[in-house]
Amino acid sequence: MIKESVPKHSQERLGDVKWNVINLETRLPEDPEVISQEEWEAEGEKLFGPDKIQWKFVCPNCGNVQCSEDFRKYKDVGATPSDAYFNCIGRFMGPDVGTLGDGKSPCDYSLGGLFILSKIVIRTPYGMQKVFDFYREDDDNAAVQERH
Repeated sequence: MIKESVPKHSQERLGDVKWNVINLETRLPEDPEVISQEEWEAEGEKLFGPDKIQWKFVCPNCGNVQCSEDFRKYKDVGATPSDAYFNCIGRFMGPDVGTLGDGKSPCDYSLGGLFILSKIVIRTPYGMQKVFDFYREDDDNAAVQERH
């Protein structure tokens, strides 16, 4: 595994959303797909437009489709807009959610855990950031039941 260090309290402002660089001492996946932050933002804008709070991501474990807006109602339990690309929303919903590999959606998966299921890594000014893939209606994610 590749190891990359980033500052302990890195934050970036992406449009009107402040997103944290979440994983601090990060382990990266084998053979990561490393892209620049500029490339990632261009892809997000191409797919969803300039309002980053509406960008949709897919949990690599359960297939849940989520955006930063979805996490607002869980801010009292620690959810932030950054969680949309790093944690499945099930982590904030209580105990009755899916777990690794059980197929139940949403689930409690996080890229900060032992198993790294996403290969996408963004090179930011603060270091490397693992992220969930963007939701794309025309690929295998189309069969996923959207939770909006």
